Amino acid sequence: MGTNVLNSKEAPGAGRETELSALFEEHPAAPVVKRLISETVFLENEMERLRDMPHVIRTKGGKIIQTSAGRVYGAYYTKYASAVKILSSALAKGADEEESPLRLYLKQMEMR
Repeated sequence: MGTNVLNSKEAPGAGRETELSALFEEHPAAPVVKRLISETVFLENEMERLRDMPHVIRTKGGKIIQTSAGRVYGAYYTKYASAVKILSSALAKGADEEESPLRLYLKQMEMR
């Protein structure tokens, strides 16, 4: 059986938020992405909840229509994908700020 979120001392996704925040701990963009991490974890939790709901239904006339849960899931997915892309980009840019061996070599060549 799953844990009851209402009785849990830890907020849903708190472990995930800690996990993502740890990636940006020493990163120069950490203060900026903190809120985005929180929003990303919120979207993950909401998408998990919506995943179990029906996304399409067939009417008596045979038409297939999207449910409200399906529309919200689609909107959340789009926002989640954008947030992950931004976080990945920020993480990659932080890694690029370290001097690569090629950049060090080129700087040495310029000094000569």
